[in-house]
Amino acid sequence: MNTTSFERDILIDHQGKDYLVEHVPAYGVKKVNLSQLTNQDEVTLSQWSNDSHTLENDHYIVSFNTKGELSRLYAKALQRDMVAEGATMNQMVLYPDLPKEFDAWNIDAHSLNHPKVVETDAHIKLVKNTPLRTVVEVIRDINQSQMTQRIIFFKHSTRIDFETEVDWHEKHLLLKAKFPTPIHVGKATYDIQFGNYERPTHLNTSWDQARFEVCAQKWADLSEQSFGLSLLNNGKYGHAIQEETLYLSLLRGSQYPAPEVDKGRHQFTYSLYPHQGTFRESDVYKEAYDLNYPAIIQAVTDKENGEESLVTIDSNNIICETVKPAETQPESIVLRFYESEGKSTEASIELKIAYKSWQDTNLLEEALSDIQLNPIHLSFKPYEIKTILVAL
Repeated sequence: MNTTSFERDILIDHQGKDYLVEHVPAYGVKKVNLSQLTNQDEVTLSQWSNDSHTLENDHYIVSFNTKGELSRLYAKALQRDMVAEGATMNQMVLYPDLPKEFDAWNIDAHSLNHPKVVETDAHIKLVKNTPLRTVVEVIRDINQSQMTQRIIFFKHSTRIDFETEVDWHEKHLLLKAKFPTPIHVGKATYDIQFGNYERPTHLNTSWDQARFEVCAQKWADLSEQSFGLSLLNNGKYGHAIQEETLYLSLLRGSQYPAPEVDKGRHQFTYSLYPHQGTFRESDVYKEAYDLNYPAIIQAVTDKENGEESLVTIDSNNIICETVKPAETQPESIVLRFYESEGKSTEASIELKIAYKSWQDTNLLEEALSDIQLNPIHLSFKPYEIKTILVAL
């Protein structure tokens, strides 16, 4: 089951073997017989060198240094290395974390003046190599803590996932992941709940200096006109993009009001997504939703293949964010859409279920238009949110 607004391909791990179910419809289900899928064993496996810790697949040539960092990330489609010259990506950096007040809430700017790069060597191992997915495991010690990452390279996507588990036991330390790039631009783009916003990548003014860390919901992006790099997350919202380097805050060691609050095991995933053009020409929204809303896989007794979808939209920049029962109207559902790229758009919405009528509402589901019987067509201003109530 696909619970997003995008058609997507879904990777299934069944009894240790990978299967790819292609073209699962938006807000839809697709029933397949795994035995009838294309024999994925015919696809070429990724190449891995244990000596040099180098991997090559259809999308990338990747090299790891002894610390488990990416010393090379050559994107074949872009014909360029995404790592800044002489630098490494996925570098772990510790900062002293002693804010003047509100220990568990604040991060003071002066803390970032004293970075300490984690220099310990890592244990690097290829743990899975199927035709559809290659997984490299990196285990490294961080002071009194240990981090295990499963870095996943896909056949069907250029996204690279960093599935991370940390056994955290630090005090008054902030851990960030650092990604230096060769991208030199003055602004970066950050995802928010219904759209995105731009911020400068420099600290030239006092107000820019005060924004040394900012929030982003699903992704942050640094792009030239011809190519870019997005940093996706599934729950780590503290970002910074300074000059050509992306940072993601991962963990803190606050001691007040609860000294044990952050200690223990943490699990989260963040991803890198190199792409052509700016974020508008890429699939960053699709990849971010795919990361944050995993498909629902369930065995069924019906042996016939088939697919069904709730809603389709003819414009890629219009996202259906919400499908839910109406709060006040019986036998009705609410659909909420938003424009995601900052441009006026005319969109036709097709519901794949029988319905009697629809009407525009506000966010409180109060009517803004008369009841409509005609097909659903909506006009969006840049970043506009629209809600419709559908009577079934």
